Amino acid sequence: MPKFKRKTKEERENEIREAAAKVFARKGFRNTTMEDIISETSLSKGGVYRYFSSPKDILISIMETGNESIFDTLKIVEIENTEIEDLPELLAEKTVRKIYDDRPLKRIYVIFLSELIYDKNLVKAHEEIERKNIERITGMIRKKFPEIKPDKNRMELSSKLMIGLLYFNSIFEGENDKGKREMVMDIFRKFYTDMLL
Repeated sequence: MPKFKRKTKEERENEIREAAAKVFARKGFRNTTMEDIISETSLSKGGVYRYFSSPKDILISIMETGNESIFDTLKIVEIENTEIEDLPELLAEKTVRKIYDDRPLKRIYVIFLSELIYDKNLVKAHEEIERKNIERITGMIRKKFPEIKPDKNRMELSSKLMIGLLYFNSIFEGENDKGKREMVMDIFRKFYTDMLL
């Protein structure tokens, strides 16, 4: 007879995030209650509240952990194996993939972006996530290419432009074609070339 295995803290938090993402995608953020999320998990009400106190807390956690996995797509080894003249192409490609590629949490991210208008705490969480991203990317670039000093303001602008295009693309996804993706790739390629080289 197999022994019962207790879930780790990480496994429980992941289960809650996954359940919440399903409910957010189905009902939207504003229509989701903690009870909706709890009913999608194998945990008790107290078990869920031990980790998260509100749908907003869970949404922020989804964004933070999802951001970690997205960031992993820009692996340090890729920058380490890139020549300086190819760096703008690599960064442009990664940026465009974030905008256009279909990822499991993309819809939830768009929901999160939509809620920024209404909630200053979500804005603060988003700014912190964005700040960490910029620090990581500029840190990786500086490590490999010490002669490059990425401009923080330009990196922030690049991030905000990417977010705006991702949001627009998600709303009008049926409008996309390869030509538009190539135009966006050209914009970011030029942006990163001007900034880095």
